[in-house]
Amino acid sequence: MGGGRKNKMSLDKTLQADISKIIEASTCGDPETPLLWTSKSTRAIADELNQEEPRVSHSLVAKVLDEMDYRLQGNRKVKESSDHPDRDAQFSFIAELIETFDRKGR
Repeated sequence: MGGGRKNKMSLDKTLQADISKIIEASTCGDPETPLLWTSKSTRAIADELNQEEPRVSHSLVAKVLDEMDYRLQGNRKVKESSDHPDRDAQFSFIAELIETFDRKGR
């Protein structure tokens, strides 16, 4: 019969949703293709998940991201768009607005 340890994904039901929440603001990709990636490292994601209690390793984060159709990108500079100095501030502002509307139930 099925001996052995249970899969972490089946034990931690909110793991995938928690990872999605962490990488939401740092997700990149081409809307024309299904390729997605995040600018956060698997170790940074694991560190955020493990703040309150130990939950995951960086290798498990990589596995979950793979199951979510994310790809790991090497450390290289990629020019995605113009180098506007307020680009990150603009996206942070939009994310804060969305979060505010979600809390108000609109």
